[in-house]
Amino acid sequence: MSWTESSEEKRLYEWVCKNQEAFTFPERRPSADTYYCLFDNSSNVCDYGFASIPELLGQLDELWKDESFFDGIKKVCAVAAFKQQPEVKLEKKDIRDSKDSMKIPDFVYMF
Repeated sequence: MSWTESSEEKRLYEWVCKNQEAFTFPERRPSADTYYCLFDNSSNVCDYGFASIPELLGQLDELWKDESFFDGIKKVCAVAAFKQQPEVKLEKKDIRDSKDSMKIPDFVYMF
């Protein structure tokens, strides 16, 4: 499934448009020369893994526990994450079951 065909993409876009004021830079103090300010980013970078939507929602709750602002978009993010996860198909080959793999080749390389 292509991300551009997703209804979640439209919902995320609408949510960001409605709440875009929260994603703008704060006004610069007149006494400051820059917008730079110290920010503790240690809580935003972490190992994660999930096998189900409720597990992902629990991790999002923990990540955004101080941000009630994201409550309206958590479910959409969880559904979109599962729709966009890569499909991994592993082919299992058992040599013991394959009689063709046990044949000796008709030729031998001699160096």
